[in-house]
Amino acid sequence: MLGHPLVFPPAPSATCILSTTTEGVPTSLHVTSTQVLTTLSNGRLSIISLDQLRHRASVGPGDEGAGSSKISPTGLWTLAAHPSGLWFVVGGMGGFLERCVLADGVGSARIERRMVFAGLAEQESTRVLRIFPAALLGGQRADLVLSAGRSGEVRIWDSSCGRCLAVLEGMAGMVRCGGLFEWEGGDPHASVRKVVAAGHEGVIRVWGLKDLSAGGESETALAIGPERELRCNGIVFALSLDSIRGRLISAGADGELRVWDVRAGTCLADLSGSNKALISRLQLLPDNTLIAGDASGGISIWDLDTFEQKMAICAHGSAAVVSMACLKEQRWLLTGGSDGMIRLWDIASGALIKEFLAEDAASAVWQVGLTEENDIVALFEKDGKVVLGIWDSQPE
Repeated sequence: MLGHPLVFPPAPSATCILSTTTEGVPTSLHVTSTQVLTTLSNGRLSIISLDQLRHRASVGPGDEGAGSSKISPTGLWTLAAHPSGLWFVVGGMGGFLERCVLADGVGSARIERRMVFAGLAEQESTRVLRIFPAALLGGQRADLVLSAGRSGEVRIWDSSCGRCLAVLEGMAGMVRCGGLFEWEGGDPHASVRKVVAAGHEGVIRVWGLKDLSAGGESETALAIGPERELRCNGIVFALSLDSIRGRLISAGADGELRVWDVRAGTCLADLSGSNKALISRLQLLPDNTLIAGDASGGISIWDLDTFEQKMAICAHGSAAVVSMACLKEQRWLLTGGSDGMIRLWDIASGALIKEFLAEDAASAVWQVGLTEENDIVALFEKDGKVVLGIWDSQPE
């Protein structure tokens, strides 16, 4: 039983125009307990409070970018927010990488402090950012930042001072995806940490961070070579990490899903559905269910305990699945397509619960996200503008 279905008004209850031209393509969306953070490819960053967005009537021309500012002269491609909601890191073109601290921590749409991460080449374009806490040599704990991009550089940074601690060597070509595993090793007081990254080269590389330290006099970053290479057939567009089981799921241009044992460096399963379209979206649920979205508009759902496909859904006709998110209870899946539609699905049955945002209202739904109250937030194009919208969920 689904219980009460979610009901959405036929149009957003509130919208905010982030750009009056679609030259600024939405590149990232992050929803905190109080705010929505977005970046555009024209270098504009927007920080909008959820309360402001929920109670704001649709704005017209000349009211562009409430709570937004241009912080990069070239462009912004990615954003990673710290779990505390107190700060975030943005990256983009021209070697741009910066940490931003929010004023008063939460509830404010203003940046209090900014810190540049020094050392990236001007030709670098950052496409991957992750923030993760780690235990370093000497027992220190630190919030580290993983960055990677067009040039193939993969770096680990100390977020407190913006210094590069390590350069992870071996990548060639653009890095599209990456992340970090951390699980308990044989020593109960130590953790095993592995960084993974992949992209256009079609090779997943794995590095260990056991020798990483934030201390010392040297400003020279530690050079770390890869421990192993996992070879795929074509560009890798998405990775999903399962730290509990030490597994890695990869997907890409060949339409295949591969499950890897990171510790052993072996492929456990090569999952092949009926659809061979490019896969660019992955979502791994706590119950070991894997959801994949592809360029043909399909959604496939897999059981990673048995490596069997549970179901295949034609989610957006022949239009690509551009964005995807799960609601907090992990019962519903939200998809945004290049057809301008947003659809809500029941994961267990594959049934369509609701669809909204009429097809003629948008050319693409670039990003979707969810608030703690399960309200839906989306970035899309409408009437030649980039728009942020929110839908209030209500019981029927």
